[in-house]
Formats: sequence, structure tokens, C-alpha cells
Amino acid sequence: MNVNYETVKQDIIKKIENRELSPNSPIMTRKALKDKYKVAVATVDRAILDLKNEGYLYGIQGKGTFVAEKAEAYKKIGLIFCSVSHNENHLGIYYLKMYELIQKYAAGKNISTSLFMPDKNMDNKTLKTYLSGPESDIYIIFALDSIDALHFYMGLGKPFIVFAPRINVPDGIPVILEDCRQMMFEFGNYFLRKNYRRVAYIWPEQEKQIFRDRKEWLERFCLDNGIAFDSEFSCPLSGETEEINTFLKRYSSSNSRPDAMVFSRASVGIEVYSQMEKMDLKALENTGFFVISDKSSAVPGTEIFTRIEIDEELRVSKIFSACEKLLNGTTDESLNTYIEGSFVQGITG
Repeated sequence: MNVNYETVKQDIIKKIENRELSPNSPIMTRKALKDKYKVAVATVDRAILDLKNEGYLYGIQGKGTFVAEKAEAYKKIGLIFCSVSHNENHLGIYYLKMYELIQKYAAGKNISTSLFMPDKNMDNKTLKTYLSGPESDIYIIFALDSIDALHFYMGLGKPFIVFAPRINVPDGIPVILEDCRQMMFEFGNYFLRKNYRRVAYIWPEQEKQIFRDRKEWLERFCLDNGIAFDSEFSCPLSGETEEINTFLKRYSSSNSRPDAMVFSRASVGIEVYSQMEKMDLKALENTGFFVISDKSSAVPGTEIFTRIEIDEELRVSKIFSACEKLLNGTTDESLNTYIEGSFVQGITG
């Protein structure tokens, strides 16, 4: 028999509908499915992705793939990840972790999810075809990077919410935002208590649009309270050791060394801190290191930093509260949702 991904998919659906696979039970591993059906891993992956998108399965990071409560979900949410790199050193990993949390939460509410990661080079016609199947009731748009892209999604004629926009979204379009003002003012008040006089905000050049809100609120607080603010120094992404060494040498020899460094990404802050210790840079030994991180999936080492922690489970529950309102026909500003963070004292401040 010629076995393709559709064969694998339909066989799994049959087992779910016949209750051979019960709700919330794990399915076989990818390797076991590959051996059972005598197909390539890519064929198994395609079948599983389809089944997740159609509400039959859901995944939990690090634990596997499970059968959803019901074989057919009554609502479908499309998650569109715009301009997100698949490179593990970029934001792709961050957003994919979030997708898995959303998928788990959706399965518990009998809502299916479809994942779309359009190529940035797609023209509008190709993109519209790509988004047309499986069709969703509403969309959540992540990492939106241009007004043109926003106008395109408005033209789809489906309700949508923008998560953490990198552009100024016009009034009337619901948004889910980090409460950057709250987070940065938590840092700022701490800087005042510590009597810091100069603060540097460190962000990779590739991500300056993404984390601009954080930078602007921190800068506003510092300048309003007589704290010098520096955001001119770009830092390499994590994993680029030589570039990080060059960055540290340049910063340590500066005439205006900071009392505190705030890193846009915990992984970069950890690597910079580690390299600083290896290089024994006395000029920076009294500098405080600060990061913003996710609580339950923080990069190992984050616990040493004085930080703002964001609870991912709370974030996803807030996202879904807004989505459920949108699915039920609410379209006004009551959909706007703000994600707060908690201040946690580490050893680096």
C-alpha cells in the first residue's frame, strides 16, 4: 500500500473517533509512528501538524503530542507569525514556545489553532491563498512590522487582534501589549533607590523595532528623573562570542560607563555577563545587570539577574479572554489587553 501523510492522518482520526485514543492521552512518538507506517519523519510531521490545526491533537513542549477533548473544535483561531526567523538565535523560538502554550490552552477550551508563518517574500496574492486554508474564524497577528501588512490583514475581512505590535496600530484595532510603562517604571524606581546616575539599554541591532516600546518608556523615566540614558550601543545576538568580547571591551573603556545595563533579551544578558567575568573586566564589576524574562521557560542562568518576569500562563489566559470576546462578536476597545510583569531581585543589581 502506498502510504502518504493523508493515510497516516486518517488512520489517527479513525482511532480517535473509535476511542482507541482517548482525550488527553499521548499519541505514539514521531519515531514510533514513522516505524509503524513505514514513512519518513517529514510525512509524520505533516500529518501531526494538520491534526493539530484541525483540533484533533495538541502539543505540550517537552512532553509530546496529545489527543484533544473533542475531535472537532467549534471555533478556529489562526496565529500568524509575521517576519519571524526560524533561526534559534532569533525570535522564532520565543514565538514558537508561545504558540505551544496557546495550543494547549485552546485544546482545553475546545478551540482549534492553525499556525501560519508566511515567508516575508510572499506577494499578497500568494499570502491570501496561503491563509485561506484551513480558514479561521479570527486571527492573532504576531510581530507585525508595517502599516502595509496591517492593511493587508484588514482586507481579509476577518476579525483579528494584534499581539505586541512593532508599529503604531490605528485606533479601533484591538491590541494585546506588554505593559512596558509598568515594567520599565519598576526598573526606574529601583534605579532611584540605588542612586544610579547612568543607565544603558542594550538591544541587538536586529531587534530594535521589536523592543522599541521598552526602550522608550525606560528612557522617558530616566530623563524625567535626572538619570543619564544611553541606548546607542548595539550588542550582538547570543552565540557570537568574539563580537560580544568586542562589545564589552568598547563599553568598559568608555568615559561614561553605566551604573546599570538593561538587556532586551535574557540570553544576551547572560552571555555578556559570563564573558565579562571571564575577561575579568574590573571597569564593569560594579555595573548592575537587568533583564526581562519569561517566568516558566527562562533561559538557564536568568535567576541571577534582577529582572522583570512575565508569567506566560497568565499572558496566554489574557490572550484567550480577548479571543473569546472577539469570537462572540465583541469588537470595541474592551478587547485591548495589557500584560504586566513582576519585579524580582537577583544578585546582579
